[in-house]
Amino acid sequence: MSRRQRGEAKGRAAATINPTTWRETAARMLPELAQAIAAADTPYRMWFDIRTAFERAYDAEPPDDSLIRRVYAYCDWCIDAPQGTTAQDDLFTCVTCCFLEHIPEHPKA
Repeated sequence: MSRRQRGEAKGRAAATINPTTWRETAARMLPELAQAIAAADTPYRMWFDIRTAFERAYDAEPPDDSLIRRVYAYCDWCIDAPQGTTAQDDLFTCVTCCFLEHIPEHPKA
């Protein structure tokens, strides 16, 4: 089932996601990153900051498993979000380009 079909199956129409929604959800799920989340002017910028925190969480001794799990959970939330009208406002595209494509670059991830 495609991403669009999953969204429609859940009764959600494809629409531009409200910036308040992605910000509020990120701040709720990743409160230790609240300052970076609030400062990000786009979800792309926010995901660059989340990816940096994710890499630091893996590098910590011991690794910050809680933050790692919550970053993946927020990633899943973004993937399931309504489809944007362009790549600029589509969270699936954003999380793929800014986070998922870079996971193999970190040896501990």
